[in-house]
Amino acid sequence: MFSGENGLEVTRSAHVQIPIGAPTGTLNLTVSDANGLNFPELAGLSPVAAGSPDQLIHELCAIRPSDRAYLRVWRQEPSFPLSGTELTDPPPSVSMILARGAGTGATMLFALRGSAVAEVPVDPGNYVVSGYKTIQVEVKE
Repeated sequence: MFSGENGLEVTRSAHVQIPIGAPTGTLNLTVSDANGLNFPELAGLSPVAAGSPDQLIHELCAIRPSDRAYLRVWRQEPSFPLSGTELTDPPPSVSMILARGAGTGATMLFALRGSAVAEVPVDPGNYVVSGYKTIQVEVKE
């Protein structure tokens, strides 16, 4: 549900199927505007970090448009950008190596962002979306 000026409330639906065999534990559901998801992913982007012009173009094309909201399903596990993709929940030894190379600020950013499980765009209709809201759901067998 989105809320706006003068008590306006607008409801939209998004469907996400949790795969059979998914690990039990806390699952976070965040509804966000595009900036809330784009910023953490693009914070470390630079022509030098991209590695090649093709990689830089790929990263820029992945920027989410601001004409919709996004439902991001994620777990509080470390996640690192690696060669234009996301390496989610690596073993502790790999996390230490990637964290050492990323620097303290970048490491915290990716650790806080968490590991994505799914992402679904949500059409807000004729409304502008700004901000985010996160809820937690406990997954049990």
